[in-house]
Amino acid sequence: MNSGESQLAKIVRESLRAMRPERPVEPAIREVIERGRAARSRRRVLAWGAKGMTFAAAAAAALVLYGPFGSKIQFTVGPEEDLGIENSFIGSELTAATPLHFSDGTAIDLLPGTRARVASLGRRGANLNLETGHLHADVVHKRMADWSIGAGPYTVRVIGTEFDVFWNPDSEELEVDVRRGLVKVTGPALTDDQSVAARQRLTVAARERNATLSPFDPDARVEAPAEPAPAEPAEHAEPNASAHESSELASPWVALAKRGEYQKALDAVQRTGFDAVMQSSSASELLRLSDVARMGGQPARAAEILHVTRRRFPRTDAASVAAYTLGVTAFDQAGSYAEAAKWFGVYLRERPSGPLAAEAMGRLMEAYDRLGRRDKAEATARKYLSLYPNGAHKDVANRLTSR
Repeated sequence: MNSGESQLAKIVRESLRAMRPERPVEPAIREVIERGRAARSRRRVLAWGAKGMTFAAAAAAALVLYGPFGSKIQFTVGPEEDLGIENSFIGSELTAATPLHFSDGTAIDLLPGTRARVASLGRRGANLNLETGHLHADVVHKRMADWSIGAGPYTVRVIGTEFDVFWNPDSEELEVDVRRGLVKVTGPALTDDQSVAARQRLTVAARERNATLSPFDPDARVEAPAEPAPAEPAEHAEPNASAHESSELASPWVALAKRGEYQKALDAVQRTGFDAVMQSSSASELLRLSDVARMGGQPARAAEILHVTRRRFPRTDAASVAAYTLGVTAFDQAGSYAEAAKWFGVYLRERPSGPLAAEAMGRLMEAYDRLGRRDKAEATARKYLSLYPNGAHKDVANRLTSR
């Protein structure tokens, strides 16, 4: 039995010896194998290095184009370049423009007597609301730029161009002059997105639902109209609607206000007497007069004129605009958010689909938020987003509904 086992063990040992190589692998072969491994390692390192350089280059380009990841464009206000605050109102002086400089190189000038606010800031642009007046914008052209100017119910969308926007909330008239580039305008009386190219002027009258596109010469000088002489009143003339409509042509202060000479217009009204002017003026004149008083540093007088407008012309568009303006005055100048909420609510009840409805609802939402009335602020924000998902106040509304 043992001899059989020994014989079996011998056979196994012989078989295993036959399976093993008698000599180790030649050194030359080992060297070839090691060289191959080293070459593959170097190729992997170079490939990862190239990918890293590509990513670094892309990141550097993104920083040049848009700034640090996640950061918003910043801006300064005025010649002293004070740091601007998002969603705060900015009013230019009666005799001087207020420049806004943005960190991407964009420059916007608010001409004398203009009121606006930078409603929201993003990484690729900003949204401005032009409440009243005239602004000149020179937007830097960059890939995927996202800029817009809101003026009442109108929105001017921009990629990169130089243009002017005029907005009169009293008459609901818009004018857009494009000096270079292209803008697109949406709003009442316009079909779809209205394109306005270089050297073109778009004029829109919201009330008449009339829009015209005409040539525009950016180098032409516009002469101010001569100041009209006061008309002699006819003896025993009875007051009527046509007298109110023509009074704008006979009132020196109106001509001065239209030319942006607000202080001179205020002086002319004071010489005549505020009470007399308020009782003889048309509804549109009274709205303009309230702007003159507010810009002349007399907010209490401006509020008085607006109340007179509502008493003399009840249930009219002018009365509703006066309510909205009372809300803006209470919010911006007096910090009386309860009073502001009251008047914004009045406008929305009187003109739920009016040209200032979106702005009134947005400001009402903000007034509730300032008052700490979170339930009303959130409810108004939800309604705002359902009606105006891309409105100027959408960022505030999203913040209030996500709390």
